[in-house]
Amino acid sequence: MVIFLDCDWTIFDAQGFVDYLDAHDNDTSELRKQRPDAPLSGWLYPDVIDFCVDARKAGHKIVILSMALNVEGQHAKIMATGIGAYVDDVIVVPGQKSMAAESWLREHGERPNGHYFIDDAPVFLNDMKRMLPGIWCVRMEREALLPSQESIASVDLSDRTITALDELRPVLHMEERGEGVVEI
Repeated sequence: MVIFLDCDWTIFDAQGFVDYLDAHDNDTSELRKQRPDAPLSGWLYPDVIDFCVDARKAGHKIVILSMALNVEGQHAKIMATGIGAYVDDVIVVPGQKSMAAESWLREHGERPNGHYFIDDAPVFLNDMKRMLPGIWCVRMEREALLPSQESIASVDLSDRTITALDELRPVLHMEERGEGVVEI
């Protein structure tokens, strides 16, 4: 099974990071001094690393799938969290995540069903569900919806909403129990 994880507001506390940048005039030099290998690791939500480690131990693949107009900047930000050591791949696209997921699955010989896509934005979840209906789409609500998301939340095609990755832990070991993909 492949678990696609969004970055901002799913594994990365984007608001906390923006608040830090605002308070420090966009200067990250102090962060780089404190932790040169992963200066942005403090903005990963507390459950992320353990979830990724457990998922990979259970034989699942973890792919960070993020959308940003500044692809290189977003990729650099993700890698500066140190998450790269705990995932199988990091993909940043300037457009549709669903097309990137479909392409990744095809390139890695994976069937387009029985996987999970976790994101905070209903627009990406809806697009994924329409393009790859066999993927379980899970909306992450670590924080209140952004104003731009509130207007489209009523058109949410997600299979489930969670507030932490720990809520998906039963999924990690279901194959060991002889279960297929089950509703969580």
